[in-house]
Amino acid sequence: MFDETNIKRAFFLGCGSVAPDPLWHVPPSRHAFHELIIVTGGAITVESSAERIRAEEEDVLIYPASVVHEEWSDPERPLRSIFVTFTCPGMTGMPVTRVTTRRDRIRELGAWLHTDRDTSSPAARVQRDVLLQAILAECLRSIGSEDQP
Repeated sequence: MFDETNIKRAFFLGCGSVAPDPLWHVPPSRHAFHELIIVTGGAITVESSAERIRAEEEDVLIYPASVVHEEWSDPERPLRSIFVTFTCPGMTGMPVTRVTTRRDRIRELGAWLHTDRDTSSPAARVQRDVLLQAILAECLRSIGSEDQP
């Protein structure tokens, strides 16, 4: 698992969003980077290594690099999400992790990151890394709390 030391060395690569679509599906794939899925509405199911995880609003999914995963939206409650790609040492070999957050902090930070994703100034690049690190720190804090299922 990642820890406070590794979080300080996390760097933002990219960001995007998924609009509600009851038929949304991503076939099995893997990436050279880590990925966060911030569920802002609806629900998603992800399958990885014979493990199936369902995530809903207030959940964050963390996909370590190189982990094969397949994703699909709940047709009754189509997924709405922000996804963030990044590098971070110490996360390789982790399973897909679901983090439940009871606060809007991660959603707010994710929305800020998404809004500023294409700003090209050096200060904006630093800011994106700091926002990503804040999201990861909040995930780590939530993992250690009693909010987790």
